Amino acid sequence: MSSELEDGPEWRWRETIHEGQKLLTYVKKNDSQHSNELWDKYIHNKKDHFMMFDAEIFDDQDTLYIEEAGWNQKSLEDNTKKILSEKLDYQENDQIIIFWSKESSVYVNWKLFLSYWSDFIYSSDEGVLIVNPISDMSFVYILDKIWIFKRKLIAT
Repeated sequence: MSSELEDGPEWRWRETIHEGQKLLTYVKKNDSQHSNELWDKYIHNKKDHFMMFDAEIFDDQDTLYIEEAGWNQKSLEDNTKKILSEKLDYQENDQIIIFWSKESSVYVNWKLFLSYWSDFIYSSDEGVLIVNPISDMSFVYILDKIWIFKRKLIAT
């Protein structure tokens, strides 16, 4: 996944957002060791990928499910931005962590992610896990679906 992180998303971010290197200055890549440390600190799960988590988190009564996030469909993408803004207690300048796996992650601020969320998840067929270290709420994106849940549900 690290080569995908190095080669994949960056071209998408540059070409789609048209800000070139300026955007990338706001995205901090984590090496695999640091990603592992962040995973252990904030996820507390022995699994190496969120697709291996207990499926019960997706069915929990407090989990919010967005059936169609609308990747590449402007009106649905805008609706997803609105839902994420309303349902998550994240602040514009919060530094969130985007995990593609335990070994692959980046830091980016919430405002930037929210503005270009579909570009940040573009390169991942397996989805992404989003964690805000100062919030107990997290979410996953998998195949145009989003689940928002309390992070404690994934701690094992």
